[in-house]
Amino acid sequence: MADINPNPAPAPKDGGPANAKRPLIERLWFGFANPLRVIGGVFLFALVLAAGIVAVTLFAATQFQLRVTELTVNGTPLTIWRVDKLKIDFDAHGESLKKIRDELLTRRAALSQAEAERDYSSDEVKTAEQEILGSELINFAAAGRQS
Repeated sequence: MADINPNPAPAPKDGGPANAKRPLIERLWFGFANPLRVIGGVFLFALVLAAGIVAVTLFAATQFQLRVTELTVNGTPLTIWRVDKLKIDFDAHGESLKKIRDELLTRRAALSQAEAERDYSSDEVKTAEQEILGSELINFAAAGRQS
């Protein structure tokens, strides 16, 4: 029969003589822990962290796509692929707006100049009207004295 002990003696906490046989650098780096378990644990932690990052990234991308598909431009849904065309159109629209703005500034300057000329002409007309009315009044008064 095999010698089976139902209550084996507990292993020493410091790793016992097996731990003392390991090289010094390994004992300093890993302490009394099993190096395979430490490396495996770090690897599993990195794997779980990477999986979490990928999951969050994919979730965010899906949510972004869902939000973008709810947008409409001229009655058609906006997709990620149409955004590039929209950007090109927007840039071209900006250039045309710049041309229109320059034309507007030119026309405003011309309008200001025309208003200044009109005001000057209006002043001349008023002066001439006053001179005519004054001379007519004098003529009327002179005609009244003669009668």
